[in-house]
Amino acid sequence: MTKSESARTNGAKSHGPKTEAGRKRSSQNALKHGLTSQTLVLPTEDPEEFQQLLTSYLDRFQPDGPAELHLVHEMVAAKWRLERLAIIETQLYVDYLEHVEEDADDPLSPVESLTAAFTRLANTNSYPFLHRVEARLERTYSRALRSLIQLQRLRQSSGQPNDAAPTPGENKICTNEPTEPIHPNGHFALDQFSQPEKSPIRLSRAVCLASSASPTSHASVSRTAGPA
Repeated sequence: MTKSESARTNGAKSHGPKTEAGRKRSSQNALKHGLTSQTLVLPTEDPEEFQQLLTSYLDRFQPDGPAELHLVHEMVAAKWRLERLAIIETQLYVDYLEHVEEDADDPLSPVESLTAAFTRLANTNSYPFLHRVEARLERTYSRALRSLIQLQRLRQSSGQPNDAAPTPGENKICTNEPTEPIHPNGHFALDQFSQPEKSPIRLSRAVCLASSASPTSHASVSRTAGPA
């Protein structure tokens, strides 16, 4: 039994989950991964084989966030179609080998039959088209893999998940507590000049605003936090 016949037989036997809980889990998996056998697997192909391929890639690359997950899906889709093209190419050779042997006046060696079949295939539209599609899928797979590796390296170097982007000033905490110690003489040591006593609350707010906008000197902070 060929691979396509086996896939067709297994597909006919498979009717999906039989229990309500099984159908619910299957639906959740489809929503989670966004890539199901219904979108790529043909009736002559095995959905379980496709699911195994998808699971193996998810386990291998451990995508974090929608961007990485999308790239893994793109790789799996390209890989599945490449395997399909390999089966089609094999079947084309089988068909043309039979034609060559039928048309030959004398028995041909295996090499002669294969050469004649290849020559006939090269003169058709199917074989060049198949290889153009194959080259496009290989580029798609390589591009997705390269982008995924770069994205994961960037995430690992930054130490942040892809679905969490920090906002400017997100980690700054501004309170009404004084940010500078008070000297025994009751003045703040803002710079080398002596300044009148300032309100700790006004000063802390000024320092917080200045640090959020841009780096400033102590002198500019003291001017911002002038007397009311």
